[in-house]
Amino acid sequence: MKSLSEPSGFTMIEVLIALLSASLCALLCVQIASLISHDPLHDYRAEDEIAIKQMRLILAQSQITDVQTDTLSFFYHENRFRLVQYEDKLVKRKGFEVLLQDIDEARFHRENHCVILQYRRGVSKRKVVLTCEE
Repeated sequence: MKSLSEPSGFTMIEVLIALLSASLCALLCVQIASLISHDPLHDYRAEDEIAIKQMRLILAQSQITDVQTDTLSFFYHENRFRLVQYEDKLVKRKGFEVLLQDIDEARFHRENHCVILQYRRGVSKRKVVLTCEE
């Protein structure tokens, strides 16, 4: 026969503390998952600087043949290449090398003796000098 003084389960306070700690852990996991899966504040500044320096280096060693609004054509190491916008990327064609990504618009033009790239990402617009001819 069982004695009434022996504990036979958890007390109400122990159950409430366990439920509180489990709900706090679940809340924390949901917040972390939402931060990892959705990054609305992605900063492209470093990526853009690397891409612009890469384009400048390539074009400094190239001979530009044609500058159109949507295409920049040039010879680089005796091969013909083009910089074009493909969907939301600026790519170097003769192959498919992505230079800038998640852009809405990319335009090339000549200003004085320089080749200018203007691109837009959302509401942010940027204008950079890619190369200048003497």
